[in-house]
Amino acid sequence: MLDFFRVLFLIWILAFGTCQFTMSGSAYNPWTLQDYFKTVAFSIVYSANLGFDEFFMLSSFFAYVRITNYFKYSSKVPG
Repeated sequence: MLDFFRVLFLIWILAFGTCQFTMSGSAYNPWTLQDYFKTVAFSIVYSANLGFDEFFMLSSFFAYVRITNYFKYSSKVPG
């Protein structure tokens, strides 16, 4: 279930993170840049930075869980 959220955040990063380049197109004309800041698309694209944080947080959490399970089970192996 948590892997689903990890994939969802990855798609969020890919979709909206690349849309941040659309701001450079309207930066050539400053008058259209003011209109772009008032749109809902800007709010969605600007929130893509949260996707990066959540993706890396979940990735590090999964790595921690896997490493602790590895050390827990490797210490019980006789030898």
